[in-house]
Amino acid sequence: MNAIEIDSDDLDAVVAELPADVPVSVVNLIRYRDQADYEGTFDLPPLSGEQAYFDRYLPAFNEAVANFGGCELAYGGKVVGAIVGPHEPQWDAIIIGRYANIVAFRDLVNDPDYQANAKPHRTAALSDCRAYVTLDIG
Repeated sequence: MNAIEIDSDDLDAVVAELPADVPVSVVNLIRYRDQADYEGTFDLPPLSGEQAYFDRYLPAFNEAVANFGGCELAYGGKVVGAIVGPHEPQWDAIIIGRYANIVAFRDLVNDPDYQANAKPHRTAALSDCRAYVTLDIG
């Protein structure tokens, strides 16, 4: 099952579980589309999904997240192979972003500026995604 949209009920449940003043990291497993797909909503030159993610989504994301305490890139890397577990689905990249708290993350993804200027590029760029909210151990 491919998924790229954040489920608001799942996000609300995570928000309810966590203290509002604790930093969180969001672990993203992502698969890019071969070709970014804007479904006719934008008149933009064609790009690969990976190019759309880095050249269009991330700049718009960085602008939007600045209003919510920012996001630190804790890790970003290309997946080169699986050594434990199933080999499918194969992810293209793992990106871990660190946020001030879960409320800041929720407010970002619900922000009209993010929805209008960043999310369309994310949707066009990705064919599949998993995102896990994590807390520091210890």
